[in-house]
Amino acid sequence: VTSMGDMFAGCSSLASLDLSGLDTSRVTDMNFMFSGCSSLASLDLSSFDTSALAGVYGMFRVCSSLASLDLSSFDTSKVISMHSMFDGCSSLKQVKLGDKFDFRGVRTEPQTKLPEGAWLSMATGEAFTPLQIAEKRSGIADTYVREIPSGDKPGEPKPDDPGTTDPTPDDPGTTDPGTTNPTPDDP
Repeated sequence: VTSMGDMFAGCSSLASLDLSGLDTSRVTDMNFMFSGCSSLASLDLSSFDTSALAGVYGMFRVCSSLASLDLSSFDTSKVISMHSMFDGCSSLKQVKLGDKFDFRGVRTEPQTKLPEGAWLSMATGEAFTPLQIAEKRSGIADTYVREIPSGDKPGEPKPDDPGTTDPTPDDPGTTDPGTTNPTPDDP
């Protein structure tokens, strides 16, 4: 088998998958392989041999429930197309990358990046943006954990949301910034 493109694409009810016995040593195309697998929560692809891989365009596109991903064995040195690889992975919190994972593939500039947010390196303890990881940390084995700011989590108020401000001790009449409630001393 040389193509696994679209293999599981659109399997929106697929919640788990064991691919540990899959021979991927001759596969060149994994474009959109898991695209639209919106119920998939974690994926361990550490057993994948991707030494012949040329395309991973949109591989995890709209895997909106995907929280953890192990790509520690991925070799992207021959990859020509990897744009939109992680687009729509809004729940992605942890990614394990190996020393052969390069966001550039065969190109000189990064082709893709992780979802937005601050990504904490488990190796260094430093936080990086997705672009910093793509440009400066390609080819460095590491596990990254995304820090999701409060207010970005479903059901949590954003810190700058004026409707959620508590009254301050020095002005008990204030409920919203710029708005004061009349107090008995006010005419």
